[in-house]
Amino acid sequence: CMEFRQVEDGVEKHFEIRHLIYAETNPNFKAWFHDIVYRDFGVDCKVVVLVLRKYMPALLKSLAEIGWFSSKPNGYSWMETATSVNSKLTWYRADDGDLNHFQKILSYLHNTEAVTAWMKVQYVDRMDFLDLRSEYIFSKVGALDLIESLLTLRPSISTIGLVGQTIDKRVDDTGKKIAVRVTIDECRDQIQSFEDLCARNKVSLPNMTEWKLPYPNFPY
Repeated sequence: CMEFRQVEDGVEKHFEIRHLIYAETNPNFKAWFHDIVYRDFGVDCKVVVLVLRKYMPALLKSLAEIGWFSSKPNGYSWMETATSVNSKLTWYRADDGDLNHFQKILSYLHNTEAVTAWMKVQYVDRMDFLDLRSEYIFSKVGALDLIESLLTLRPSISTIGLVGQTIDKRVDDTGKKIAVRVTIDECRDQIQSFEDLCARNKVSLPNMTEWKLPYPNFPY
């Protein structure tokens, strides 16, 4: 922030002008929200996009357990898979009706990575991208490092008290139910099955190597 002083009637007054900061965690950013950000904020404001990646079997487990792409009401079946009109992947058929809900989630995740790569090229002149592991940001040290070192912001006392707390919407008192129980090993098998399916149908997938590496000492 900028600080200046003003002397009025012999009394010195101090003023601070702080930068306006707006943060958005919209899951549709990669689908259409980036256009709005680029158009309305990309000229006069500094835009930083945080790309958070998590160990893919654990992420698949989480999304499968809350019912993504399942028959559960509000199963997020509208989310963008490789067959969506704005997909950055070339799929082998017009729809994904032959995929189970694990594979549809993986189609969604791979398309997310492809869209991210496209955005990094498309908006390189107006947006900065930070690639981070969500497991690191889950920790207090990681969250404060993001705020202070990477974003060069000053955390408030309230922020310092909040960072590092894990709030799991699947198991807290909001009543949100787990749709299905799956294991990490089952999710690894589903990932391999999806990759085999893509290989058989000559679908080129983005490089997901970092997603497949567990974060050291993280309790999945």
